[in-house]
Amino acid sequence: RAAGAPGLLKWPNDVLVQTAPDSAAAEYKKIAGVLLETAPGSPGTTLVLIGIGVNFAPDESAAQAGGISLKETADRRIGYSEAALALIDHLIGEVSEFFARFPAGPAGLAARWQEASMMDGVTVSIVRNGIEKRGISRGIDPTGALLVDIEGSRITIVSGEVIVVDVASV
Repeated sequence: RAAGAPGLLKWPNDVLVQTAPDSAAAEYKKIAGVLLETAPGSPGTTLVLIGIGVNFAPDESAAQAGGISLKETADRRIGYSEAALALIDHLIGEVSEFFARFPAGPAGLAARWQEASMMDGVTVSIVRNGIEKRGISRGIDPTGALLVDIEGSRITIVSGEVIVVDVASV
């Protein structure tokens, strides 16, 4: 956001940006990824380690995999230090807001994730155990699992490959 490249979340951990939003050639490309690991803390607490990878500069391998860089999408010139500081500043604000809004823990986090998500009403392809099925994504449940309507049934996805096939409704 700080560089003029607002992102959308793709389940479970990708951050996508829309290229050429005012054009018929608009598409979504991965600009970052987020991983969370949890571990038991002191009694009654859980520790969370957050890992964030941002495609900062153009990279041929990232482009071949459908990615794009911050330098390619920013509405102005931005350096590594400025980008890192803006990210850290934003994270501190988000974490502070999280604890203020959700003092009981992650129960209300699904609604916040949904606000920034692109995963409601889009056609997706799910690959699990080598089997591919298409359906309509319906957001996430309170545990963070992806909800997908496939062949008249709503299924819950907790792992597997999810490919966004049609983003016309985003």
